[in-house]
Amino acid sequence: MQKIYIVRLTNEVGDTLVVELCSAFLKERRGKVTSTQWDNDRSIVDVLVSLYGGTDVGAFDINCLRTVRDEFIQKRYVRKKINWRVRIVQFIFRWGVSYKIVPASVYHELKTLYSSRLEVPFNSFHRV
Repeated sequence: MQKIYIVRLTNEVGDTLVVELCSAFLKERRGKVTSTQWDNDRSIVDVLVSLYGGTDVGAFDINCLRTVRDEFIQKRYVRKKINWRVRIVQFIFRWGVSYKIVPASVYHELKTLYSSRLEVPFNSFHRV
């Protein structure tokens, strides 16, 4: 079942919800990436929206990103895939900064998250 997100972007930085940011990001990426990358982007956005879709992008902080990372860990992805997915979430917010949808301070805070090397043993999970 394909989920559809509704976009209501404004010109005011900080008046945008995470679901709107993700919807605009996916709309921009559609047709510019491979179908595999598109499916990966969709699955990452689904997790992000399920946890923080109704949150204002200005309120999304490092602890929110840790929660998203913990969700990836709960899905039992290998460490490399977890770190890659977290980088995609950071990229979504960087993309939002470039379009003045997200305050730059949010992205700079998200960049400070360390990889999950300490939290996830390398060979503890199966490959997905």
